[in-house]
Amino acid sequence: MNSAGKGAVTIREARPGDRPGLIRVMAEAGLSEGFLVEHGVGDPRLGDAVPRRAFGMKAFRKAIVKGAGEPWSGAALMLATTVFVAVDQEGIVVGGGVVAPSVASIHDAVAGSSARREELTLRGLADTPQMVAIAVDPARRNRGVGKALFDALVWHYRLSGAPLLHGVIEAEAEPWVPEFLNRAGFRVAGPDAFLDLTSVYATRSYLASGPGRRFFYLDLRNPGVHDWEIPAAVRNGEDGAASRSVRSAPRER
Repeated sequence: MNSAGKGAVTIREARPGDRPGLIRVMAEAGLSEGFLVEHGVGDPRLGDAVPRRAFGMKAFRKAIVKGAGEPWSGAALMLATTVFVAVDQEGIVVGGGVVAPSVASIHDAVAGSSARREELTLRGLADTPQMVAIAVDPARRNRGVGKALFDALVWHYRLSGAPLLHGVIEAEAEPWVPEFLNRAGFRVAGPDAFLDLTSVYATRSYLASGPGRRFFYLDLRNPGVHDWEIPAAVRNGEDGAASRSVRSAPRER
């Protein structure tokens, strides 16, 4: 995926050799290497082993098991993470985007259904992608690089068959952030709302954005048809005995 013209960049999946540049760009955006490792961007040896989600969910789940051995392992998380980079004409990384499974939702679903642990883990690794971060080299900002990364990740998950792509922004984010997301087809949830992932796991499972934060999400199967959002007032009014604990989504910056 290319951008033509002077100073053009190419958007592609990350390779092991891109790791130093990716870490540099993310650090400039305030994201530590530890943050990347936590979200599955850890072992550079796994770079060439990342299966393409565009093969479909069934093949993707098999690839996770074959490549990682144990679907609950850190290696499985790395294999389930998608990393795109923007590189200039000299091959230098000038931007990066990371989408990783929503670990909080997987933990929550598995905790409530230990007998289906492996099945729910695989379903979570494949079907709950969270847009963790997009960062661009300061010298390349305001030139469309960030949008190109964003669009490429959305396109990738549309092809994959994943039902939902989501992320988190600060509730008081600058106005251009929700406006950009709305133009891209995402819905920006109300403050403190929950995402209802019950249809993904076939067991009651909710995900909280955390205090002072808001979800944005895109239904990849039926855009604008299925509403994944539950207002906080509705969710908090449920019978506590019938609902499981809700874990906060990982912090993004």
